[in-house]
Amino acid sequence: MAKLQSDLKRFTHLKAALFETYADKLLTESEYIYSKQKYGKQIDEIKQRLERLQGESVTHTETLTPKNKWLQVFKRFTDHDELSCDMVHTLIDYVSVSGNNEFHIVWNFRNEYEVLCEYTGEVSA
Repeated sequence: MAKLQSDLKRFTHLKAALFETYADKLLTESEYIYSKQKYGKQIDEIKQRLERLQGESVTHTETLTPKNKWLQVFKRFTDHDELSCDMVHTLIDYVSVSGNNEFHIVWNFRNEYEVLCEYTGEVSA
């Protein structure tokens, strides 16, 4: 992210300096317009990449930590041998039944679970 922020600052500065270069007649009008569009496009791409990385960083910061909400909730049930109503209401969003002996469980905290599976290299269920 630091590299992208540095690039963003550099391209923003270059774009800002373009008009002065054009006014000094060091660039033609077409070169000025082309460069302005080129820098603008690069700035937009960098901003998008930064936003995506910042979102991923927040997700990882919230998920890959001992204070993870899902882990905290799940720890409450580590000593249980049987499924309880409290466990079901806390951990499961819904269960869909599609046929004889066919069902799909949709978990609460599924995003955290998927991120943790990716981090550990395990396949999510």
